[in-house]
Amino acid sequence: MSWTPPRQSHRWPISSLLFMALTCLALPGPLAADGGITRAPDGAESVIPETVLPETVAAETVIAQAIVALGGAERWQAIDSMELRGDYSTFSTTYPFRILRQRPNLYRFEHYEADMQVIVAFDGSKAWWHNQLPLFAGVTWPTAPAIPYARGFEADAEFAGWPFLDAAERGHRLTSLGNADLEGIDTRAVEIGLANGSVETWHFDAATSLPVARIARAAWVGREVESRTFFDDYRQVDGVLLPFHLEIERGNLFAEMSVDDAVLNIEIPADSFSFPRPPLLVDLENLVGTWQVISKTRPMPNLPWFESPGMATIEADFDGTILREKLHFLFAGRPRQVHRTYTHDRFTDQLKIVHIDDLTHHPNIFVGAAQQQDGAFVASNVESGTAWGLGGPVMFERQTLNPVGKNHFTMVWEQSPDGEHWLETASFDYRRADGGTSGN
Repeated sequence: MSWTPPRQSHRWPISSLLFMALTCLALPGPLAADGGITRAPDGAESVIPETVLPETVAAETVIAQAIVALGGAERWQAIDSMELRGDYSTFSTTYPFRILRQRPNLYRFEHYEADMQVIVAFDGSKAWWHNQLPLFAGVTWPTAPAIPYARGFEADAEFAGWPFLDAAERGHRLTSLGNADLEGIDTRAVEIGLANGSVETWHFDAATSLPVARIARAAWVGREVESRTFFDDYRQVDGVLLPFHLEIERGNLFAEMSVDDAVLNIEIPADSFSFPRPPLLVDLENLVGTWQVISKTRPMPNLPWFESPGMATIEADFDGTILREKLHFLFAGRPRQVHRTYTHDRFTDQLKIVHIDDLTHHPNIFVGAAQQQDGAFVASNVESGTAWGLGGPVMFERQTLNPVGKNHFTMVWEQSPDGEHWLETASFDYRRADGGTSGN
């Protein structure tokens, strides 16, 4: 079932048949004198006759009627996720789009602009995008957008695109703006002050209570502009109404979105909304945590091994694209500290470990293949130019991480005079100390 607002314009052609069909739905009725809702004799809520509406309706009442018109609070509360697919037209081109949404405000929008794919997302706390258009990010990998864009993406991430659905729970403020004529449609206007500080104006059709338009602030070509979104062609999907046609005006951008398919309560992979990380950092994510470390060290090859306890903490930074380690241990009885960062060099597709200790204060760079070798990550300073010596021949160093499990891994240090023949100088056995799950 679909509905088209009664308006004569290029956006919304008259569709009286669909409008009559919509009246069979349970819609909010006109306000009675006592402020309640007038119901039809059979108990069903009736369509609001425009002629009897008061001049001002409380914002909470407008929103309550809109939620009923869209299918009812109970049905919406039963929806946890959705996927929309269809066509997105802009810059005189039309390409497929996909939108993923999950409560409370996880969001991913895949589309094309100027023949280039754009992905924008909100992970529940911050926005990211993969936008190769030179006017925007200017890079070919995912990154954080400028603040005006990020605020707009956060607003777009409200579940189902309706910030009024859970306004009280989400901390949004509602203010009635009274009656308004929106391009020939009689509407009730409500200002919604989002919890993040953004302010939007929503227009609801005075006759049906359905959302007609959203007017907000958004970023366009690096500056803040007014964004106007118009909703049209409402259709039932599992008992709720969704607009299957949207038009967006933002700056000099005009876009149309036509939905072909809408699926509710689908399983969405957990990482769909997360900032993308290279496979290497995903493989190393189990390193994050607090570790008890047993170290075995010796200052010279012919001396006995020294075994002692230590501690390490490893944290993720920059959306999980860098791991930072602080290791405290005894090296042959001497207190030592080591700071390490584990990164993926996207330009050479290599693992890079930057190692600094409190003895040399030397940034030693270890480089290895991004792919594991027999389950181990191996990196050396043979090619980095950071090997050093104390008045004698330079000794190359190598670090091997193996295996990487949720609760246990090992690190082996080796030295070599020629980069080919290696001798073990230290080993570290890491056991999780922060209540991690069972596993390796």
